[in-house]
Amino acid sequence: MKIDARNAALVILIATFLTSASGCRSYNARWEQAAAAPADGIAGRWSGTWSSHTSSHGGGLRCIVTRVDDDAYRAHFHATFKLLFIPCGFQQAVDLVVSEVEDGWSRFEGGADLGWPWGAFSHEGRANAERFESAYTSKFDRGVFEMEKEKN
Repeated sequence: MKIDARNAALVILIATFLTSASGCRSYNARWEQAAAAPADGIAGRWSGTWSSHTSSHGGGLRCIVTRVDDDAYRAHFHATFKLLFIPCGFQQAVDLVVSEVEDGWSRFEGGADLGWPWGAFSHEGRANAERFESAYTSKFDRGVFEMEKEKN
């Protein structure tokens, strides 16, 4: 069976959509479970937007932050974007290390290896009980995350 470029592109788009849809379902379940968890300090559910300074792309962003120990957290991000005209999602867990707390703002940094071809992802920012502001950098992109804490 011979697959031409148009059919190959269609298969890739369908696979991307199906992968994205299943990832959204699992993240949505985790999001609902996190509503019952304590949301003190920077821990809790966050929602807002991401914006690329490199490509001017952006989309919705949700994050579940859980405390690991006194100055370490785990952030599970779920970002939405459009691939051509198809809505897609991407999720990634990142460790956050809080380096200082001043005037109610926790300064943090973190990162993760996104694998081939994206490489290392890092971000640094600050959060308080209501706002989460962060700048990110990866092999192909730079931008910002801006979120507000969800009320449980």
